[in-house]
Amino acid sequence: MNKEFKKLKEIEKNVDCLTIKNLTKNSPVSYTPSQMEKPSARLSEMLFGVHSDPDGQKKKDNYTVHGVNNEQKSDFTSDLNEKYQLIALNTSDLIAFTTFDMNPTFTFVSPSHKKILGYTEEDMLGRSGLDFIHEDDIQQLLELLISYIDAKMNNASTTETLNTTQNIDFRFRDKSGQWHVLRSTVDIVKNELLFISKDITDYKKSQEALVESEKKYRNLYDNLRDGFAAVDLTGKITECNTAFANMLGYSMIELRKLTYNDITPVKWHEFERRILNEQVKIRGYSDLYEKEYIHKNGTIFPIEIQTYTLKNDKNCLCGFWAFVRDISIRKKMDFEQNKNQEQIKAIVMNAPIGIATCGTNKYFINANEAFCKILGYTESELQKMTFADITHVDDIKESNQYIKDLYDGKISYFSLEKRYIKKDKSEIFGKVIVSTIRDQQGVPSIFIAELEDITNRKRMDQALKKSEEKFMKAFKSSPVAIALTRMSDGRFLEVNNSVEKLIGYTRDELLSGTTIGLNIWVDNNDRLYLFNELKRVGSVFDHEFRFKAKNGSIIVTRYSAEVVNFGDEQAILSVCVDITDYKKSNELLRESEEKYRSIVENTRDVIMLTNPTGRVDYISPACFDVLGTPPDDIVGKIPEIFHHDDVEKVHSALSKALEGVPGTNFEYRVLTKDGSVRWVSHSWAQVLDQDKKLKYIVSVVRNITDTKVIEQDLKIKIEELERYKNITVNREVKMIQLKKENQMLKERLIELGEK
Repeated sequence: MNKEFKKLKEIEKNVDCLTIKNLTKNSPVSYTPSQMEKPSARLSEMLFGVHSDPDGQKKKDNYTVHGVNNEQKSDFTSDLNEKYQLIALNTSDLIAFTTFDMNPTFTFVSPSHKKILGYTEEDMLGRSGLDFIHEDDIQQLLELLISYIDAKMNNASTTETLNTTQNIDFRFRDKSGQWHVLRSTVDIVKNELLFISKDITDYKKSQEALVESEKKYRNLYDNLRDGFAAVDLTGKITECNTAFANMLGYSMIELRKLTYNDITPVKWHEFERRILNEQVKIRGYSDLYEKEYIHKNGTIFPIEIQTYTLKNDKNCLCGFWAFVRDISIRKKMDFEQNKNQEQIKAIVMNAPIGIATCGTNKYFINANEAFCKILGYTESELQKMTFADITHVDDIKESNQYIKDLYDGKISYFSLEKRYIKKDKSEIFGKVIVSTIRDQQGVPSIFIAELEDITNRKRMDQALKKSEEKFMKAFKSSPVAIALTRMSDGRFLEVNNSVEKLIGYTRDELLSGTTIGLNIWVDNNDRLYLFNELKRVGSVFDHEFRFKAKNGSIIVTRYSAEVVNFGDEQAILSVCVDITDYKKSNELLRESEEKYRSIVENTRDVIMLTNPTGRVDYISPACFDVLGTPPDDIVGKIPEIFHHDDVEKVHSALSKALEGVPGTNFEYRVLTKDGSVRWVSHSWAQVLDQDKKLKYIVSVVRNITDTKVIEQDLKIKIEELERYKNITVNREVKMIQLKKENQMLKERLIELGEK
């Protein structure tokens, strides 16, 4: 205790006037004892006011005390020594004095060294500080000492105050041999060095952990197969990943000079503005929606996008970020699949599943079975209702505005996700696409609504959690299931929320298990195929795999994966999209297609599709039985099977059909393959595409040759009956015979008509 007191006394000895130098403001202020009646708080701040945060910034003003005379002593000095002593002995910082030379030796250490480093006063006094400092950090301390010596020598001949306060970080070994990182403020006090240090070991570790975490999620971010981009409030692209740049054909530098409007066709600008204003800015994210992008080479391609708000540290909106997926391949596949179904759909209903129509008074006219099933009403019940009766009250205003814009011709159709109220009063989410049929004056006459139940998807979207870190948030909030597994043993390293929802395991269950241990693969051959492909080429894209959920249900997914480096080992970055419901709906659609195809191909009449050029795209198998000509002689051609006396009227009727005039029971003659003549009855109607342009003429052709023959015989018998009215001999007998024959012919006509 005497040593400590002696050291403190050295600092304030011979004090008559205190010159307080504020090292932060670099401005000296002088106080006399009479001005310092209550010096304790002030002086404790002056001498030991150096408190640095982990970033090296002074939290309080740093003061040093310089004594100049030895004339007055007072109780003030005694009080001052006591305050100094209390501060030095009780501060949590490490306070030490060393000799001022190239081998600084400890001459004073505060008791806090025992608490933090384990050393007693006896362990350290008289020993060189270099004995405790890490060998890699000794050089910077020696350089500091050299700079002090040079500075003091250069200022020896001047009266200016020497500013020698420096901050330095170095590693210091504690008594157990562990290394601590100390941040010290070093100054020269008379002919000794004063070290005031803070242990920042934990802070350093947390900083290193943060850097490693950011590196980890940056790796995930850069290896996502989907595009990621961020824009500021002006729409300028501020950040994107490699997948986004590759998708558009630009370099990242080029993209940072563009806005999202620059890469979006003009027709989508207003639509996307509404998405931002009506969804993203209100609730923080948008629904998953589709639009188009413009590639650097000028081509336009479809994309699927979901947009989120981006906020700064003050929780203020500063931009937006989004996941983007190129859906060109999917669209092409959908187009090819729909192309095969178009002919059957046009014949049966000319409408997709889940369709309803309503008049301009907004009352339903009809609804198909799928539409009724979604809402729980029968068609007759819906015909007494308007669309507002089945729409959630909070969504009616938005729906009305879209209907008005559609009616006024401002838009050709609209797509809207909103809430519906079922018959049982339960609430569902639906995606509805509404278009209209207009009359010749362009006035809407019927609205057509196509409805899809998206309740499950909406609930999943609404359940996504927000993440605190930007890259973690991008990973966690993805609407698709993303998982990172170790390649060597299949252990889960990281999963997002969608994986938990997809297979039913919690995040803790997944991270403590492996793909094999959790038995999530339905077919082990799929797992082996995936593993071998990843070893061979490093990635797989858009494969269909089945997985087993925790509850035992089977989930069908579209699966993509890529080998990535995760730390010092290889890992598999997997992306899964649940297509279970999609597969089921396709199966139902296939069964429906088979049913209607069976109807068309087994009817006794000819069903035919004629395109706007007059060529036949499709004709049913009854072609030969009805027309006497094989289907191959008609499909892809303009038919030339008409009787020469009927060619002109047939061509006239076809022209009217192409102009939109319907036809019923139009009769004419055709020539069969063997040259014989047959009579047919032809009825037709138009099928229009989404742009209200002619797509097909649907025709039904019936063989009426037998009917025509009987009609001719009946005509002859009637004429013969008229002649016998004027004959008297055997007239009654002959007329009875003719009437009987006439009756038989009429019955035959009725029989043919029923067939």
